[in-house]
Amino acid sequence: MRVCVGVAHQLFRYRIPLARPLSLGATTISVREGVLIRHADPNQGWGDASPLPGFSRETLDQVIEYLESGAQSETPCPSVAFALSCIEHPIESPDEFELPINALVIGNIDEVIQQGQQVAEQGYQSVKLKVGRSTEIQDDISKVQELRRVLRSDQGLRLDANRAWTLQQAIEFAQGIADFDIEYIEEPIGCPSELERFAEVTQIPYALDETLVESDDLDAYPSAVAFVVKPTLVGGLERVKSLASTGRPLVFSSCFESGIGIRNIARWANHFSPDIPAGLDTYQWLQTDLLPRCFEVESGCLRIHSEDVDLSVLEAIGP
Repeated sequence: MRVCVGVAHQLFRYRIPLARPLSLGATTISVREGVLIRHADPNQGWGDASPLPGFSRETLDQVIEYLESGAQSETPCPSVAFALSCIEHPIESPDEFELPINALVIGNIDEVIQQGQQVAEQGYQSVKLKVGRSTEIQDDISKVQELRRVLRSDQGLRLDANRAWTLQQAIEFAQGIADFDIEYIEEPIGCPSELERFAEVTQIPYALDETLVESDDLDAYPSAVAFVVKPTLVGGLERVKSLASTGRPLVFSSCFESGIGIRNIARWANHFSPDIPAGLDTYQWLQTDLLPRCFEVESGCLRIHSEDVDLSVLEAIGP
């Protein structure tokens, strides 16, 4: 996709405080920053370019430099490609709609139990648990066991290891949860080339996340049961259409973007995979938002509306 930015767009920088500190690998952030892009035609809406520290290959300063330069490029960085796709090639969607999302559970075993009890009383179809953050494999096994115990039997369980383990560690973990039904585990192994071996040995379904950012050779992962699509990291609409063309289920997920970014991801999810719970529970990590009326979660669904941005909380960039 060839893009041209600058003259036809307005740029605004934003800073949103988080409800609690967010650990991103070796980095911890308490504020989410990004750039909103508005097309000269107000009917074209907004895009959100907000690279995620520790995960995006581009920085926010690089995004701003690119956008201010009015650059023309065949391959804009992923967060910019996502934002520009949303305003240059908007996907038609209702002004208001509901989208199923998964609940996100993070923390030590006591926190996992507490959060699990809460989401079990709500209408979530699916719950996602972060694993691989403990020094002992057994700690993560215990989290899965306890969470599965308190969840409803009809709630799906997704696991996300963020490539935390070696193949042998991942197999040990899989053996410990063999009696528990899960939808999939995202990227359990640090070396993606061993994912097929993991699936063969454990019969545990896995999904691709980081690998989608790094590789176009997805035929190498025939056992992957789903693609976890984070537009801020994988890029624009053309890339998403390419992933959809493989026939694998797409689980759209967020990178703690603003409400504008969340709304755009929700529109794509509603278009490509409306019945698959999306990973948009990160919206609840934002202490405030750029929209006058925040989105609401009810019965496991995120209610999306089309209200415009509160310009008073934005910092204009450029003349």
